[in-house]
Order: sequence, then C-alpha cells, then structure tokens
Amino acid sequence: MNSKQTQIDWTFGLQWLLLCAIGTAAGAGAAYVTMWTVGEAVGEAINPTLGLLTAGILFGALIALGANLGPGWLLRSRSVNGLRWILISVVAGALGTGLTFTILSSSFDSISGLASSLAIGLALGLPVGIGQWLILRRQSLPAGASVNAWPLISMAAYICAGLAVVNLSGEGREWLALGIMGLSVGIITGLGMAWIMRRQASLAPSIPVS
Repeated sequence: MNSKQTQIDWTFGLQWLLLCAIGTAAGAGAAYVTMWTVGEAVGEAINPTLGLLTAGILFGALIALGANLGPGWLLRSRSVNGLRWILISVVAGALGTGLTFTILSSSFDSISGLASSLAIGLALGLPVGIGQWLILRRQSLPAGASVNAWPLISMAAYICAGLAVVNLSGEGREWLALGIMGLSVGIITGLGMAWIMRRQASLAPSIPVS
C-alpha cells in the first residue's frame, strides 16, 4: 500500500465522520421530536403496546437513516451499493429498536443509565452493523478480520452514543446530547471504516508500475 492509498482512506474517513455526525444528530433530533408524540397517538387509538412499537421503530429508523445517508453516498466510490446500505440500515435499526422498546416497556423506569446505553448499542448498533457487514462481505475486496469487526465497531459507536444521551440529557441540554451522540457515532464508525479500507488496500495485490 502506498502513501496515496493511505491518504485517500483517511480523507474518506474524515468525510464519513462529518456526514455521519451531522446526519446522526439530525436523525436523533427528528426522533426526539416525533417518536413519543406519534407513539402515544397510536397507543391511544389502537393499544399501548403498538404505540411503544411505533415509537421504537421511529427511533431506530430515523437515527439509522440520518447516520447512513452520507456514508451510503460515500461508499459508492468503493463499489458498494449505497442505496442498499441505507435501506438495510434503516430496516435493521427500526426492527431492533422497535422490538427492544416493546420487550422492555414494563421496566423502562427501573433500567439504569449504563443498562440503557448497552440496550441502545445492542438494539440499534448490532443489527445495523450486521446488516452492513453482510453488504461488505459481498464486495470483491479481500475479506479479512477487519471486515468481520464491523458489527462490533457499529455496536461500540451506538453504546457510546447512548452514554452521551443518558448522561447529558436534561433541561436545556438535549441538543448538546444529540451533538455528542452524532460525534460519537461519526468518529467511531468513520475511523473504523477508514481502518477497514486501509487494511483492504494492504491485502489487495499490488500492481507493478511499468
């Protein structure tokens, strides 16, 4: 791998970081504004369980959409289907958080901050990471341990994001929490993807220059 390849990978990582951070914060903000309003309306009109499921689906879908719009667009330059990346992320996020909200509905008030952060990481980061990993595995790039680490990278990003939300949320601090959440996801997944791309470049066969 030459220095130009390394520079391209880290430039790619920085672009990913910025787009993902802004998108995650925007998606989380949209979820914060809408999820409980819509969920409560559905709960009152139909039943409370369906209302919780709806709130959870909105939470995961909007955050996953915001976090992956920019990265999905960037991945087109690496022969990855960006639209598929976005769609599978949204579906996986919506299903993961929708089911988690419904299952944990009876114990919301008793869950500690750390447990809530871990739940967000497992419910959002893990299913999204697995869906994205399946896409990465289909690419023609050499598949090594770096690609296989992607679900763990994704889960770690959302656990840190959950910690930001749990510890910083409060009167007047919601938008600060959303900003830190976006930066957490952007930094961890951006650096993680840059590392994967760098590892893939080092595994690819070198082409002699005539």
